[in-house]
Amino acid sequence: MRLHSLKYTEYKEEEFSWNLPDLVLGTINLVVGKNATGKSRILRIVIGLSRLFDGRVLPSALETGHYIVQFSDKNNEPFITYELELYKRKVKSEKLLLKNELRLSRGAGGRGRLWFDKVNDFIDVQIPEDQLAVTSRRDSEQHSFLEYLHEWALNSHFVDFASTKPKETFSAIDKATLKQLRDNQLDDDIVSLFRLGVEKWGRDFTRQICANIRKIGFNVSEIGIQPIQGVPAAIQLLDRAYYIYVVEDGVKKKLPQYELSSGMFRAIGALIRLQSAVAGKKPHCLVIDDIGEGLDFDRSSRLINLLVSEYELDRNKYSQLVMTSNDKFVMNGVDIKYWCVVERDGGNIRTFNQLNSAEIFDDFIQYGFSNFDFFQNGFFSKTIKSSQ
Repeated sequence: MRLHSLKYTEYKEEEFSWNLPDLVLGTINLVVGKNATGKSRILRIVIGLSRLFDGRVLPSALETGHYIVQFSDKNNEPFITYELELYKRKVKSEKLLLKNELRLSRGAGGRGRLWFDKVNDFIDVQIPEDQLAVTSRRDSEQHSFLEYLHEWALNSHFVDFASTKPKETFSAIDKATLKQLRDNQLDDDIVSLFRLGVEKWGRDFTRQICANIRKIGFNVSEIGIQPIQGVPAAIQLLDRAYYIYVVEDGVKKKLPQYELSSGMFRAIGALIRLQSAVAGKKPHCLVIDDIGEGLDFDRSSRLINLLVSEYELDRNKYSQLVMTSNDKFVMNGVDIKYWCVVERDGGNIRTFNQLNSAEIFDDFIQYGFSNFDFFQNGFFSKTIKSSQ
């Protein structure tokens, strides 16, 4: 199951409302736009929804929000349509359709109807207003349709490429606890994610990561983990903490993560996240904000080409890659068929890609300009305005 489309509004009755009316996504997506158009916000809405589904974020944490999302099946046909409206930190309404058949509907006071598989009928229910039916009524025998949303959420992963936090974070989770954690719970802890991957897949995991690091231009012959030694006293207070190290060609020392450049460790973190998702052999959604930030042109291009190539493979055709960038070289290096251009007018967000604006993209390709010209000169919006 893959996220096909998203409509989202918050504070819709206010002057400062924010409205995303029609985001349509394919297998590979590069979300581009000028600064402050909402690229990162769109990604955080997608990941935020997954965290609502898996219970890590509660409705009470959100003041407002109206989501209408559609997921497609392996044949790219509509599979699940889910609608959720939050208001004043409570669930105002929640609705789910499975192949256009109603399975859940609730409204004021949490009252509504929920389909029971064993009964083969609806039963009236009342669900606390501070809880989602998707999480509170999870039951694989009675409400099997809810499992699809949980599966999507558990296999949705986020990388904040521009963040410096992963390089400064060490893994102090004991092995027993680590084995009980899910991959997506470690999006902010790349060292623990790497440790978990080593526990699950052993040397195959580290070999593939090392091979990918070399593909993007870093001459690394080994990657691993080891306990912290000889670092500042404040860090030594941790009980059995670990860090990532690499060995470069011609350098005998194991280089700890805190001695690597920020760009290099960001790239390594993204490749660890990628390999963890791919090694699981399940359809997944990998979301990367500010891809390539802090890398030189050559390595940034190689990293993005590696990611795109991975998701062009048949083995990942049911998975999804969503990235953001406004870097000219990154944008020129990614086929325009994967672009999703974001434009903002106040609180109204518009998106353009080949899925919802095919004619505009096809017309531009015939001109033979660079991809960046399409973005810089506003070709997409000019074409729309001239046709109105």
